[in-house]
This record gives sequence, C-alpha cells and structure tokens, in this order.
Amino acid sequence: MFLRMEMVDSKKIGIVAGGGNLPVHLANALQSQNIDFSVLALKDYANLKALLPFSPKVFRLGEVGAMIAYLKASKCSEIVMIGPVKRPSLVNLRPDFGALRFLWKIGERFTKGDDALLKTVVNLLEKEGFQIKGADTYLPNCIGKEGFNRSLSEKETQDLNLAWDFLTVTAPFDMGQGCVVQNGRILAAEGPEGTDNMLRRIKPLGILPLKRSGLLLKKPKVNQEMRVDMPMIGLETLKLAAEGGLAGVAYEAGSTFVIDDSLCQEMAAELGLFFGGIKNSAK
Repeated sequence: MFLRMEMVDSKKIGIVAGGGNLPVHLANALQSQNIDFSVLALKDYANLKALLPFSPKVFRLGEVGAMIAYLKASKCSEIVMIGPVKRPSLVNLRPDFGALRFLWKIGERFTKGDDALLKTVVNLLEKEGFQIKGADTYLPNCIGKEGFNRSLSEKETQDLNLAWDFLTVTAPFDMGQGCVVQNGRILAAEGPEGTDNMLRRIKPLGILPLKRSGLLLKKPKVNQEMRVDMPMIGLETLKLAAEGGLAGVAYEAGSTFVIDDSLCQEMAAELGLFFGGIKNSAK
C-alpha cells in the first residue's frame, strides 16, 4: 500500500506529459514563473526530444505505481496531466502492481467512455494526496478566445448551430468532443480515434464539393473533467480540415486549448479557413 503524501511547504508541480507541444509550453511557463516542477514523460506519447531540457523521467503508461512513487519522492503536491494519450488495451498496458491496484478500483469503467474513466483516475489520485490542476491554471494565454478571423456566411452559421446542437445532445453519451457538419448534414462525429483521425475519415468520402464548405466544431462535453481533458486544436487540425475540403474550424471560446494561436491564425489565413471561437451557439 502506498504511503499518503506528506504536505510540503512550497508548491511543486508534477507534469504528466502526453503527446503534442502543450507539455513543453507548460514547462516553459512554469520555468518563467519560477515555479518548481518535475516532468514525468509517458513513453510512446511524449515528445522526449522537446522535453529533454527539463530532464524528464520516462515511464510506460502501465507503470502507475512507479509514477506515483516518483511524484511523491519528488515532493510534488500538484499534478497537471497534459497532452493526448490514446487508451491502450489491457494487454499493451502491461500494468505494474500500482496499475493493477488502480484497475481493480476502476473496474468496468476502464472500458467506458473517456470522461467516466478520467473522473475516476482524478478521484483516485486525489485520494493519494495530490491536487489535480488544469493546465489552463498556468497557461491562460493558450485558451481560445471568442471571435473569428472573418465573418461567417448564413449557411456557415447554420452549420455551426447544427454542430453545436449535435454536440450538446450527444454529450450525455460520453462521445467525442468534435463533429463535422456540411450543408446541414452531420458528416462525422468524433469517436475514440480523436479529432485528427476523424478528419482523416472524411477526406476519402468523395462527397465534399470542389468549393470549400462545412466546418469542424470542438466543444467540451457537459460536466466534462476539464482539468485533464480540455479540447485542443493545433496546426495539424487546421491542415487536416483544409485537406478534407472544409471551410473552417470553430471551438467553444474559453473552454478549448489553442496550441500556438498566432501560428494557427497564420495557417488558417494561408489555407483560406475561417477560424475562431464562440461562447454559445450563433443563434
């Protein structure tokens, strides 16, 4: 059994780094604020080369016991889990004793939707004595703002409203955080594969017109565990949206990470995409 973590006088952050660039942004932000931190990098997910300046400790996803022991030995009082991680099968997980202990407590929720699983993981980590913080606590400038880079047409506004309504209605079923709508039709809904792979799915459908139309909307689910699963949009998302023939990409403002916003704005302009956030449906 793990010992409960003793309270420490000064705050130290444990970054559990998944994929993408956000873990690096977070490490740089903490360093600039003189906040002490340790980086725990998940093997096969984290960008180890980019994280190298922060001396990451690398663990397999299944080494939960070793990770908790490392975080406690490092005197981390807070944990920030950041960056996408694809859920493995139990065979590929290769759980250590600590992971088996967690899996026993998680039970059938391991096979449920992401939100149900993540809420359980957060609860278990809090019982170990850690405070779980959202990355937005330390990266407020990475949260997408309201407004678009151009005006939307009437048809685009209608598609945006439909996408918003669809994601709102499907939220209780713990589905994905995104969907693609074109000319009043739901082309794709995000599943376990993630947003980028959903966009790859629409490219070979052969039903997109020569003129760009339709859009991707990213929006968190109702009562989603935002501390560990806030929607994200980056350069690859914009590139795939353009390759799929879409006219634009939208997100819920204030509830979505936009990775490298200035670069995203530049790429959207180069690709001819509208891009931006809304606080509520455009009705």
